Amino acid sequence: MVRVKHRYIIFKIIPEDLNAADFGDGYSIPKSLAKPFIDMFGDFGAGNVLTSVNLVVWQPEKFTGVLRVARDWATNYVKMLDTIKDIKGIKADIKVPHISGTIDQAQRWIANNQESLN
Repeated sequence: MVRVKHRYIIFKIIPEDLNAADFGDGYSIPKSLAKPFIDMFGDFGAGNVLTSVNLVVWQPEKFTGVLRVARDWATNYVKMLDTIKDIKGIKADIKVPHISGTIDQAQRWIANNQESLN
């Protein structure tokens, strides 16, 4: 069996209205990204990516998180994240400041770059 390699996408949600922005525990965010991904890449692409995406880290106070995706689809996922303007009915932009190969490197990057994420 072939081992699936992953990439860790650090993302920041920038809502238009900070007071109305409530993404809860964050684990519904990957599910809310399913429709834009189907629209952009079709059923085949969505099937490949959405079965392999997991939210690994979510910081609700900073609207920052880390998604684990299959390495083959990481660039497509970043492209799709750039096109999203609405998450769970809240108008917001998603920025991707960094992509990492390991969760340790992703967490280290977040710790070292807190100012750029604010």
